Amino acid sequence: MAESKFPVSLDVQGQKATLTAPGPHLETVDADEFEAACGKLLDTGQPSLVVDVTAVQTIQSMLIGEIAKTKIIASEANRKFVLVANRKIADIFRMILSDLVEIEVKG
Repeated sequence: MAESKFPVSLDVQGQKATLTAPGPHLETVDADEFEAACGKLLDTGQPSLVVDVTAVQTIQSMLIGEIAKTKIIASEANRKFVLVANRKIADIFRMILSDLVEIEVKG
């Protein structure tokens, strides 16, 4: 099986799992693989979940929705969810999702 384009890493001591999206574009063609990676992130069982899209410069709405869905599922299980993004992507999320997703701006 090929390595995922969207790796999920574990920091067991920090009780955190991180899904990292490479840049520069998250497009509709990535949706199935990204959804699977979000599922893998949720399946880690870690209390703190991070989606890191710092390297991403453009993102399709379908993938924004997948991040929002992942955040909602995490919240329903009383797990912390943080989106790490550059300022441009963070602004898009704030405009579309308001305060639904906690965002940490990097870069």
